[in-house]
Amino acid sequence: MHVRTTLVDVYSRGGDLNSARQLFDTMPERSLVPLTSMITRYAKHGEVVKAQALFDTK
Repeated sequence: MHVRTTLVDVYSRGGDLNSARQLFDTMPERSLVPLTSMITRYAKHGEVVKAQALFDTK
C-alpha cells in the first residue's frame, strides 16, 4: 500500500498522470493520501474536470 501510494505521487508529480491514474485504479484499498495526490495533480495540470470527477466519485 505504501509503495503504491508513493508511486502514484511520484508519477503524478512528474506529470505522468496516465500512469499515476492506472496505478491508482488498480489499488485494492485507497486511502485519502493517493486520492488527494491525484486530485491535486489533475488540478495543477489543468485537468479540472478530471479532478472534479474523481472528487465526486469518492
